[in-house]
Amino acid sequence: MLNQTDKQAIYQDCNPSERKEKLKNTADKIYHKEYPIEMDEVMVAAKEKALSSVANEMLDAEEAKKIATDNLKSLRTEFENISRDLKYKKIFQMGDVFEFVDAEAKLVRIYCKEGILRETRAATNSELQNIKLKFDDAKEAKNQQSKNILGIVTIQNAIQNKIDAEV
Repeated sequence: MLNQTDKQAIYQDCNPSERKEKLKNTADKIYHKEYPIEMDEVMVAAKEKALSSVANEMLDAEEAKKIATDNLKSLRTEFENISRDLKYKKIFQMGDVFEFVDAEAKLVRIYCKEGILRETRAATNSELQNIKLKFDDAKEAKNQQSKNILGIVTIQNAIQNKIDAEV
């Protein structure tokens, strides 16, 4: 049996096959394990070159991964859009739409730029409230306009009466 004070290398006087046999016959245990080996300058230079090469390949792979990820996102979006189109048997497109709230029917109607009804849905309470506020504002504006016209007519009548009185 060997102890820690023994030589750094054993059975160096044997050829490789005899050394292996002696090691096998005298060892307490045999198992598979990773172990270190000192590198010489040539091996260090080769490992540095390999490291540089692998680092460059990693950068290239990261860039390719980013491109592939962006491409995959685009493909997923296209897949979802096509699936939705097929599910509803309609093509969905982006564009300006014109929304009209019908307070009496409590509906919202949405038209495309061609004036074609594209969607009808129930109006929300806030949409109905906004219409009421707009209606109240318009009514108030009309009342104010009527008051302004009435005031102008009153002034015109007063001026006309004064002119008639002077004549």
